[in-house]
Amino acid sequence: MKEKKSCKTKAVKARKTSRLGLRLVTIVSLIVVAVSIALTVFSMSLSLSLSTDLVTDHAASGVRVLQYDLDVEIRSLAATISNWSGTGFLGSCVKSGTYTQMDSYWEKEGYSEYYYGAILDTSGAVLWQTPNYKLSAVNISNAVSGETVISYAGDANVPLSLQCIVPVVRSAEITGVMVAGIDLQDTAVLDAVKEKSICEVTLFSGNTRYSTTVIGSDGNRAIGTQMTSAVEN
Repeated sequence: MKEKKSCKTKAVKARKTSRLGLRLVTIVSLIVVAVSIALTVFSMSLSLSLSTDLVTDHAASGVRVLQYDLDVEIRSLAATISNWSGTGFLGSCVKSGTYTQMDSYWEKEGYSEYYYGAILDTSGAVLWQTPNYKLSAVNISNAVSGETVISYAGDANVPLSLQCIVPVVRSAEITGVMVAGIDLQDTAVLDAVKEKSICEVTLFSGNTRYSTTVIGSDGNRAIGTQMTSAVEN
């Protein structure tokens, strides 16, 4: 009789132990699942954060490369014109009113169709110009005072360009100025930046894409399209 009771007691204890073990297993399993979910969410958040940081870094890198490349281009152009002025070549052209040599000098530099240039007298009248020069107005006051000016410019005919204005000097006298610049619709500059920074590059004139590496659904560059709200914000 005692042996039967002992067996029953052991069976009850075994069932209790089994239930307790099952509960422990269940609890541990739930904890493992919860930890797994938490790790998954953290990994996703970290991945998204890293992706966002990477895109931001690429964009910032693209801006720096673009600024540097444009600065190199315009300063090189300004240096060439300053040299022409410093040697008295430009002053001689203005004095003689003959610009055949000026055509040769410009052609020899091999500038692309997006580079433009013009020689103006001190009143702003155009004395010579490249075929693609089409600025409607230029502020030459600082250059007439002897200062070389490098700046971005917006014009009714050329909405966005980078230009330099150099005084034309002859015998220590300023006889005019030379205006030269790069129409920033030149996509070759942006393509080079894209290759270096691995990101799309767009220059906007207002809210309109003036030059871009972005290709539209029609297979052409998205020039002339409007800035999206995502970019604007």
